[in-house]
Amino acid sequence: MLKFMRIEIITSIDRQQTLLLLSDVISANDGWIVSHQLFSNMAASLAFEIPLPGVEKFLESLTVAGFTPRIEGEVPSGSKGDVRGNIAITFIHEESDLKRDVSAFG
Repeated sequence: MLKFMRIEIITSIDRQQTLLLLSDVISANDGWIVSHQLFSNMAASLAFEIPLPGVEKFLESLTVAGFTPRIEGEVPSGSKGDVRGNIAITFIHEESDLKRDVSAFG
């Protein structure tokens, strides 16, 4: 059974740097990015998968990288399989909003 995890991060780190750091953290924990979505320069979303036994190390790695992750619900655990996760990122900055087209759902 596939387990799920949702993480929220609010950061003032440059958005390009943030996305690179998150990609590095995911890769360093034997994970991979499944998809991503940029919602202007104010928000983004990353869907990823990592091995289930490495969840705690992954969360520690986010903190070491300079983020304060907020986990919604219980942290998945187990010794076999993968966990699918989503990171919702909100960027704090003084730039004006960069408009992007967002596809309709459905």
